[in-house]
Amino acid sequence: ARQAADAARQRDAAVASARRAEASSDVLSFLVSQIGNRPMTMREVLDRARVALEKQYANTPEVLARMLTQLSGRYQELNEPRTVLDILERVRELSLPLNNPLMMASVECDLAETAADLGELDAARRHLADGQRYLAQLTPRPTGVAVECLISAQSVALAGRRYEDAVAPALEAIAILEAEGKTSTTLYSSALNTASNALDALDRKREALVYQGRITALLERIGRDRTAAMGVNLHNQALTLWDLGRWRAADETYRRALGIVGGFDQAAKVPSIYIVTYGRLLVQLGRDDEAQRWLARGLAMEPGPSSLHLRAISAMADLHMRRGALGQARAALDEVSANAATLAPRPLLEHRLRVARLEALEGKSGDARAHVDEALATIGYPARTDAASLYRVLVRAADIALLAGDAATAERMARDAVAASDRACGSDVPSALRGEARLVRARSLAALGTPQPGLATDAASLIAGAAGSDHPLVRLAGGVR
Repeated sequence: ARQAADAARQRDAAVASARRAEASSDVLSFLVSQIGNRPMTMREVLDRARVALEKQYANTPEVLARMLTQLSGRYQELNEPRTVLDILERVRELSLPLNNPLMMASVECDLAETAADLGELDAARRHLADGQRYLAQLTPRPTGVAVECLISAQSVALAGRRYEDAVAPALEAIAILEAEGKTSTTLYSSALNTASNALDALDRKREALVYQGRITALLERIGRDRTAAMGVNLHNQALTLWDLGRWRAADETYRRALGIVGGFDQAAKVPSIYIVTYGRLLVQLGRDDEAQRWLARGLAMEPGPSSLHLRAISAMADLHMRRGALGQARAALDEVSANAATLAPRPLLEHRLRVARLEALEGKSGDARAHVDEALATIGYPARTDAASLYRVLVRAADIALLAGDAATAERMARDAVAASDRACGSDVPSALRGEARLVRARSLAALGTPQPGLATDAASLIAGAAGSDHPLVRLAGGVR
């Protein structure tokens, strides 16, 4: 959630842009002055402003550099990271002759973060090292730029999948701002966001959720509750709730995000990640007709084999399997398989499990079991039962084993899934994933001739509390009882 690189770029764009453009009243005035007599897109306004700034401030490079930096934040809001990189390279070019370590530290760290977002890791690491070198020349160290460079260090670590290394700089940035009482700014919001992203990447979901709640409260407090930054945070928060099995809360949170970004307006230009993600969430909630409409809309916006396109196609395959349309499911998954090399680790693991489920439904039990074993091997199971993401995978794997007629293996996996989901999701709030793990185990035990009706009752209660009493899994649990 938040988890593939392209999704992270879209969901965090508003946070970076808000940070760079927070005090940009000069740029805002300049943008307004560029609006002509005909309707213009925001991109056209920005492009015109960029040219005009270069002309008007050609003889004052320090002012031009500052205003271009602020303008880059506006491009970031449009999800134009390559243009942002070009502008920041221009800012660096303007700043170099000025012999100003503060300006250089700031632009180098901004460049590091943007290059990391684009997946250009070598450039990101080089810019980060240069930014830290300029920062070391400043005594005392300015809080704002110090925090910018810590946030950039976290972004570079995340882009390189060094998740453990991403936590410390994020927490240090928060501590610096809190020590100075600077907790009502978008910079503080950005620091909280980087911490939640790092914790989420480590599957420390409940900790990530705490930080996301703090961001929501902060943005409401400073009057930014209807901004793109709030939409981004609610998107992240909903994905975390989803991963914790709190599906109804995820739905409520995501609908709030869609209201902010205009997702309910068919004519609005909304980042496709919001449309596809909500479609996928609706599949999880068992609201199939709604899910199909949202996913179809997302696919119209993402026609090519992008990561989001493949995720939407995968969710469509889930719908087809649920409806018994196995031929359509096979065609959808074949398209994903043809592009499997582009998938990040988690979507690839989920794809392997989908293929295995389809094979079980097609009666290819041996192939299904082989694909389940292959998927589980990537997270070290059964040798390891402590992987943070184990609970999500084992619930699916146990269900597939049961479909393939291997109730004993299904029961063993489901037993481990119950323990793993209890650890990961906690017992303080109902979790549909905890309920689903218990339901698969109850079904497995029934298939083995040793039914435990109480287990199915517990499953139904957990699922109803987290996803609603009308969720299809609640009805399934009633049948097992």
